[in-house]
Amino acid sequence: MALFQRLQRYKGEMTSGGAKGDAGMQKLIASMAEPNARSIFTLTGGNFAAKKILQSEDASDQTKFLAGSLVTRSSSLPVASSVSDPDSGSYGHVNIIVPGAVRVHSADAARVAIASGALPFSAAIV
Repeated sequence: MALFQRLQRYKGEMTSGGAKGDAGMQKLIASMAEPNARSIFTLTGGNFAAKKILQSEDASDQTKFLAGSLVTRSSSLPVASSVSDPDSGSYGHVNIIVPGAVRVHSADAARVAIASGALPFSAAIV
């Protein structure tokens, strides 16, 4: 099955919620390592679907963690979400998901390699 169809199927599982939704997000996270998966996921609205999960009051902490990990994996940016009791504004809960240090600093290593005279295509193999 082509990557686009697989990502669409997993995204459909993600939006269904529950255990099936969690399994779909786990499959999407694993698929982000494939070429072009990040751009396909982003362009087809995957980040918006994950954002809805992060903003949901009904989603469990594990589900929100998976949604945040998915957005972080697809964008290489940290993600934070917070939910509080709508009636009182209390009982706040914050989830923060940060990309791994290798993902954050790999661009710095490439810039240093290029500045020291390496060819751009060889800098990506750092």
